[in-house]
Amino acid sequence: MRPFPLIAAALLLAACGKSPDEVAVGAATGGKVDKDGDKMTIQTEQGAVTFNAEQGQALPANFPKDVFLPKDYSVRSSMDMNGALMVDLVAPGKPADAFAAAGAAMPGMGWKQSASMQQAGTSILVFENEAQMVQYSFMDDEPGKAHVSVAVTKKGQ
Repeated sequence: MRPFPLIAAALLLAACGKSPDEVAVGAATGGKVDKDGDKMTIQTEQGAVTFNAEQGQALPANFPKDVFLPKDYSVRSSMDMNGALMVDLVAPGKPADAFAAAGAAMPGMGWKQSASMQQAGTSILVFENEAQMVQYSFMDDEPGKAHVSVAVTKKGQ
């Protein structure tokens, strides 16, 4: 197979306003890619995936209100995959303090802890209620900051 048709298609799409990233993601997923700044949505037959890497963005509007988040957090990135939400945060303080705060707050918000692990600079907490599961990962970011990843999924998803 000659590479000319692929190169021509990539150039044609680029001329139509598609970035190489959009072309590559669309080709890899078979989906339609919409990009707006640091936000990318990929629509496939199985549903949509939205990834946002905009620094300091707002928490996704559909993020559950009954899930603990550390004080004074800043959202680094977020992803919504058909109702499964993931947010990557940075917060002032130590990861151990954020770990302890989540462990103390979530039961009072109606969640039952189902797993906990602390090893080699990373700590994980998992909570469940009747409908959802929340997994936290706490890591050192830089001195005085905690890197916290939060994944919220519906059970059976």
